Amino acid sequence: MKSESFIECSAYIRVLEKRLLNHAEMLRLSDTADFGDFLRALTQLSNGYDFSQTTNYEELSNALVEMHRSVYAEAYKLSGEEHAIVDLIAAKYDFLNLKSYVKAEFSSKKIKPSYLYLTERQYRFDGETEDMPEHLKEAAEDMRSAYLEAKNAEFIDITADKNLFKHLFGLCRDIDNEFVTKYVELYVDCLNIKILMRSKSMEKGSRFLNKALVDDGMTERSYFLNHYDVPAEALSAKFSFKYFGGLFADAQSDYERTGNYAKLEKLLDNRLVEHVRQAKYIAYGPEILMAWVLSKENEIRQLRILAAGKQNGLVSDLIRERLRDQYV
Repeated sequence: MKSESFIECSAYIRVLEKRLLNHAEMLRLSDTADFGDFLRALTQLSNGYDFSQTTNYEELSNALVEMHRSVYAEAYKLSGEEHAIVDLIAAKYDFLNLKSYVKAEFSSKKIKPSYLYLTERQYRFDGETEDMPEHLKEAAEDMRSAYLEAKNAEFIDITADKNLFKHLFGLCRDIDNEFVTKYVELYVDCLNIKILMRSKSMEKGSRFLNKALVDDGMTERSYFLNHYDVPAEALSAKFSFKYFGGLFADAQSDYERTGNYAKLEKLLDNRLVEHVRQAKYIAYGPEILMAWVLSKENEIRQLRILAAGKQNGLVSDLIRERLRDQYV
């Protein structure tokens, strides 16, 4: 993929970036008195948001779904024939939907997918797979086989993740861009950290961890395996030479206080944002479009956190604890 193909696109994205909400604006929104005040404050920002006709949480939630959809529509339009970069970011939703439908095959419950649209790539996830690309067909078969062997729906998720990253690394080879490849490798490491910590807290055992870990991250999977029996409080020192060493201490301290790894999720999300911010210093290329899509997704997620907090009457400090870092 040639960076020169994105010169015009990159210039346009730089204009769009000026409309992204910054951290100070997010904090201002967190300080609003209630949900209605939050909506008014959001509309008053000079970022192109207009929720003046929105009256309740459900309407806002639907509006954010449409906004998310429009981001991908715009990204596909801007990328033109070089849409592999957008396919790479969107792939997680294909696999999210696929997981839901495979699980539904083995359950009496009908599971509604979170995202079924993805602009022009609306595959059928109801057992009819003839219109699906080969990588999704193969993933569905792998997920079914994994469930039938283990009789455990957790292995549907594990197999889906492995197939997702197999597909992402295939796209990385086609795109041939260091920034993009390092993002996916970092994405793998972040997932493997979560798998390690949750396996330890639930006492799943090293055999389970070995099956669950994903290959080809920046850190060898064997390193995670070798530290399964290390006490959680000692992991920060063991990973101190890695680029995510410091987060273990913060995450473990919060886990001991709350009993969940929400802080870990936040810190890992922030690490991904830190990588994406490097696109600010690139003149043009697919990195610029990728960074904008990921930043818009992050922004929409932040707005959901704020809206849910205000709807449920949470105090501002608690809402702020859940907010992620911003691209701008």
